[in-house]
Amino acid sequence: MIVFISQDYSYNPTLAVKRAYAYSKYVVKAGHIPLSPVLLFHGVRDNGSDYFSIITDCFRLIDRCDEVWEFDGDREGHGRVLEREYAKTAGKLVNYISKDVLQKIRPEGGER
Repeated sequence: MIVFISQDYSYNPTLAVKRAYAYSKYVVKAGHIPLSPVLLFHGVRDNGSDYFSIITDCFRLIDRCDEVWEFDGDREGHGRVLEREYAKTAGKLVNYISKDVLQKIRPEGGER
C-alpha cells in the first residue's frame, strides 16, 4: 500500500525534514511505501511563492495513494488541513497517528 504522509512543514522546515524521515521509516516498518511531499519538495520548491502549486501537487499525490496518514497532530497547519479535507472528498482513508506513537518515533522525542 502507498501511504501519503501528511505533516506540518512551515513551522520549522529543518525539523520537518527530520520528522519526515522518521515518519517514512514508521510507514516502511508497517509494511507500506511512504510518499512524503516534505522529502520530495524541500529544497526544490519555495513554500512561499510555490505554495499553491505544492498543495495542488499534494492533491495529485493523494490521488495516487491508498491512504493518508496524518502526523503532527498537536497543531493544525493549513496545508495539512487542506490535505485531510481533500483526501476525505477523494474517498481516501485518513489515519491519524496518535500522540503516543509520535512521541516514540519523532527524532527529538516528545512534544515540540
